[in-house]
Amino acid sequence: MLKQKIKAALKLSRPFTLLAPAVGGLLFSYIGFMHNPGPIYKVFIAALILVFANYTSNVINQIYDREIDKINKPYRPIPAGEISVDEAFSLAILLTIATLSLAYTLIGSLFGILLSIILAFAWMYSAPPLRLRSRLLLSNLALATPRGALGILTAYSAYANPFENHSLLLLALGMAVYVFGGNTFKDIPDEEGDKKCGVRNFVTVYGRKTAIQISLTYVALSYPFILASLNNPIYSLPFAGTIIAMLFFAMKHPYLKTKTENTILWTLFYLGMIAGFLSFFISQLT
Repeated sequence: MLKQKIKAALKLSRPFTLLAPAVGGLLFSYIGFMHNPGPIYKVFIAALILVFANYTSNVINQIYDREIDKINKPYRPIPAGEISVDEAFSLAILLTIATLSLAYTLIGSLFGILLSIILAFAWMYSAPPLRLRSRLLLSNLALATPRGALGILTAYSAYANPFENHSLLLLALGMAVYVFGGNTFKDIPDEEGDKKCGVRNFVTVYGRKTAIQISLTYVALSYPFILASLNNPIYSLPFAGTIIAMLFFAMKHPYLKTKTENTILWTLFYLGMIAGFLSFFISQLT
């Protein structure tokens, strides 16, 4: 019984979505280390904390999306009965407390404050009374801010002040624009459940085709910011490549499913985040 509960709790993490914060946490905390050296172990701790923060967000979301998931994703742990709502809620509280405790005690106050804001967005996005996830535009903004911009700044703050690094701020702004548009891709296969449960997003309000066009517009608009953050435009090629791949699949196979629980566009969206992180990291090494 305990083994099954642990397995269900781990499934709530949605492992593929943890890849971006893991990679970003490692890369941007190391860049901070390069600019203001300190104990190297904090690079790994900062990345782990950001993974825990994303894990926390995923658990919270699945608690309050359980009625939607009964329609769209009945195989998830809560609607499938593998873990109860109370157990998942206890896990979310435990993860929130543990993540914040690690941030403040093992890293520092600025890192802790920024991480607190990230976790505040996690609760505001999914949980009532705000439940920004159901509100047009605000839902995109509530993901773009923590996952696009603040994650980058938080990782860097493990060693240095991110608000003094103009290139980093440009990148964070660019990634916020990217996430604002690209996170809509996750809503494409969820249209039925979202509509029935009163969720207002680009897909439910404007339809799939228009939503994809809006998303791609913001994804394209993010590129100049990413480019401006780099010391050589050649380093933008990994990020540019994922955008081109998105455009191709948006025209040819926009609803193609992958093994990552969603469509090819959503998968490319996550890979594009990692590509953007790598582009900036390589730029900083040269």
